[in-house]
Amino acid sequence: MSELKNYIRFISDNPKLDFSFLYPGDWQAREIKGSGYDEVSIIGPRNKEDTYSLGLTVSVIPTSEKGGQYANLSEFIADYLTKHRRSAKFSEISRATGSLAGVDATEIEIGYVMPLPINTVNPRATSIAERSIFLKRVTTSTKSRMGPSRKITTNT
Repeated sequence: MSELKNYIRFISDNPKLDFSFLYPGDWQAREIKGSGYDEVSIIGPRNKEDTYSLGLTVSVIPTSEKGGQYANLSEFIADYLTKHRRSAKFSEISRATGSLAGVDATEIEIGYVMPLPINTVNPRATSIAERSIFLKRVTTSTKSRMGPSRKITTNT
């Protein structure tokens, strides 16, 4: 267990983020309560050019039966891809279905280009590779939630 000493356990006071996981000690965690979702983003250190970082985002999005926007996971995935298709040089790199922790899941990897760093005078066109795993989770209290359970974003 000595190799775990450089990791921090994410635990939230937010009841919608009722999970925990370990992440590297030099990464930064930030919880976000958005309109219709709750999430935690874990962001790794930037590279020397300030254009690359690795991150993990876990989002919890309720289904429409629980007050959310989307009726099902397929509808959410379709909207996610529609929004990203507007990005420069968008491509769907891969898609796979399987299971994660015993739950049906869909993994999608996309690529696009965006100017980075954001809000600077001379941003550079930067290729982004984003991998998401989408699943619908039913909690023990029978509340249905869905969304990208893991979203790993890299700038390459």
